[in-house]
Amino acid sequence: MSWDLKDYVDVPARLKMLADKFPDVRIVEHEPRIITLGDRVFLQVKVQAWRTPDDQHPAIAYCWEPYPGDTPYTRDSEQMNAATSALGRLCALLLPGAFAKQASANEVLHRAGPPRKPVPAVGGPDPWETQQDHDAQITAIVEREQAARKTASANSPATQPQKKMLAATAKRKGLTVAEDLRVFCSDTLKRELVSAKDLTKGEASTVIDALMQLPDKGQNK
Repeated sequence: MSWDLKDYVDVPARLKMLADKFPDVRIVEHEPRIITLGDRVFLQVKVQAWRTPDDQHPAIAYCWEPYPGDTPYTRDSEQMNAATSALGRLCALLLPGAFAKQASANEVLHRAGPPRKPVPAVGGPDPWETQQDHDAQITAIVEREQAARKTASANSPATQPQKKMLAATAKRKGLTVAEDLRVFCSDTLKRELVSAKDLTKGEASTVIDALMQLPDKGQNK
């Protein structure tokens, strides 16, 4: 069998949605604990979130991960996987109704492990088909997480090194007046800016690349 993850949202995407709704959210992960039930051992991770600095009722989520892990995706990574699952459930508590499933894609994948390979009858389905489907789903999850991190990074404010490089490059190109640089940024990005200081990381990179295409001041004289 292969795992259908279309109704599950991964944890990085959930955290991005949480930060969008509660910009001042603060999340704390507590020290993990070992829990024993009968002859089974679990690693418990607790996470807590304050929506605002004065939040009087912070949300709390727990996750118990079998120890040692019983799938290739959890063994030797029990604490990290438990923390990720707890974060996904915390987001579900803070954003009720935002997700079709409380469990995250990460949690389902870790818990399910590799799909079982059926023994096909003669002339039956390809015995490698389920493994290929599973690998494709893993690749899709990784790609979504990478894209989410890349998007979040690009939309964050420009860094100080970027701002310094932008100022130095603009000066070399003759854009020494703040208003001229602002207009250049607005024209390059096709959106109106109040100041060049309002650039995101992705926009700063785009503007710096555009500036580099201009001749240096006095070069054509």
